[in-house]
Amino acid sequence: MNNLRFKLFHISIFCCLLILSCKKDDEEGKKTPPVKEPPVANVDFPKLFDDSHQMVVIAHRGGGSGLAENTIEAFESAIAEGVDYVEIDLRTTKDSVLVIMHDSDIDATTNGTGNVRDMTWEELSQYKVNGKYDIPRLETVLNTCKGRVNIYVDFKDADPEQTYTVIKAHNMEAHFVLYLNSVDKLKGWRAVAPRVPAIGSIPLNANPSEIEKILADADYDIIDNAYNPAVVQALHQKGKKVWLDIEGPWENPNMWNTILGFGVDGLQTDKSKPLIDFLIKNNKR
Repeated sequence: MNNLRFKLFHISIFCCLLILSCKKDDEEGKKTPPVKEPPVANVDFPKLFDDSHQMVVIAHRGGGSGLAENTIEAFESAIAEGVDYVEIDLRTTKDSVLVIMHDSDIDATTNGTGNVRDMTWEELSQYKVNGKYDIPRLETVLNTCKGRVNIYVDFKDADPEQTYTVIKAHNMEAHFVLYLNSVDKLKGWRAVAPRVPAIGSIPLNANPSEIEKILADADYDIIDNAYNPAVVQALHQKGKKVWLDIEGPWENPNMWNTILGFGVDGLQTDKSKPLIDFLIKNNKR
C-alpha cells in the first residue's frame, strides 16, 4: 500500500469511527431515585476481568450473521460462533415490559409502525422483526443466554431497578455489562447496583493528559471511543478496559489488524465469525 492509499485508509477508518461515536439518547428516561440496596459484594464478573480470551468479542445485535438483528435467532447464531457477549438494546413498553429493540419506534425493523413506549406488550408482540421473527422480551433473552454467553446491554430506555431485578431473578447478574451513554444513567445504576460493570464513551479527541479528569467525572469500568494507542495505554494504567465499537460493512482484516495495534481489549462487531477466525489465525484469541 503506497503512502497515499495508507493515509486514505486511516482517514476512512477515522470517519467511520467518528460516526459510530456519536451516540445519542433516543429518549430521556425518568431519573431513578436511589434504591436502598447494599453493594453486591459477592458478585464477580469473570468474563470481563479474566484472561479466558485475549480479545473479547461482542456480537452487535447478534453479530451480523444475516439473521434479523436483536432476535433470538441472531443471538443463537452468535452463541454458536463462540462470542463472549451478545449486545442487545433495551426498551420499555407502555405497560412496563422490557423488550429488545434498537430504535425508539418499530418502523424500520418490523412490519408495524409506532413507538415502543406507546404500545402495550400485547400490541407490540403482534408485529414481527423483518416480518418473520418475534420481538424478544428481556426474560427470553436471559433464558437463551444463561450459562452460554454474557450479555452487553445498551441501556436505551428502561428503569435500572426493574432491569436489575429481572436480571437477578435469572441469576445473570455476574454475566452482563451495561453501556450507559450519560453520567446520569451511570449514577442511576450505581445507586441500584454499585458493582455492575459499566461501559461509557470518552471524547473522540481526548488525549492521555485528560484521562484522569474524564474518569473523575464518569468512572466507567470499560471505555469505548478510544482510537488512540496513547489514550488506550493511559486508560490501562487507570485499570480500565477498552472495548471499541467497530461494527459495520467496512470491517475487514486490514481494519482489524490496525485496531488491534491500538492495544484494545475487546471489539464489538457485525462480523463475529470472520473476526473470531481472524483472531485465532493471528494468535489473538
